[in-house]
Amino acid sequence: MVAYWLGRLYIIALVPACLVLSNFVGPKIVSVFGFPITAGTPLFAALPLATDLIVEKYGKKDARIAVLTAFLAMGLFVLVSRPITQMPWLPFAQTSGEAVDILFSSSVRLMLASPIAYVIWQYADIWIYGKVKEITGDSNLWIRNNISTVIAQAGSTFTFFGLAFVGTGTPWVEISFVTICFYWVIAAIDTVFVYAAKRIEPRDS
Repeated sequence: MVAYWLGRLYIIALVPACLVLSNFVGPKIVSVFGFPITAGTPLFAALPLATDLIVEKYGKKDARIAVLTAFLAMGLFVLVSRPITQMPWLPFAQTSGEAVDILFSSSVRLMLASPIAYVIWQYADIWIYGKVKEITGDSNLWIRNNISTVIAQAGSTFTFFGLAFVGTGTPWVEISFVTICFYWVIAAIDTVFVYAAKRIEPRDS
């Protein structure tokens, strides 16, 4: 909400930041109420809210710019991470060197799965949101917010976990269903923030 209030550039910049950070912590599987989800799920869940706010205030073009920027940022992360892990550290910096290697040690498959799933389904989210808005007009904001997010998050989750974990022995189907349910709860909650944002006038308006 702060980024939204600060203006267009800030909320657009928030999208790639959330995507890259979600991938930093994504490989860690944690338990929420006894169910397994990735640690990056809360950050990833914030992405549809950001793009929906951009569509609502600035239009689909700016939302697509945010998604493309996030995709390119994640691509840069993948490109940079490989050479970094191959560079030898100096003896006196072994501890920090090992920590950095672990941080960037996610498989290429995992790191590619996230931006691919993200860019496909966030563009779908923007398209669905725009179409529903054309039908409903400015009213029924909660309908377009929830319909676009529910469909896009389900598609993105199955695409990501399928690309990243099929054949690895990871219970990706179970994690996918739990993650989708978590996303849908977040989608219902973030409707409140979407309505609150309608009352906020960004500084660049």
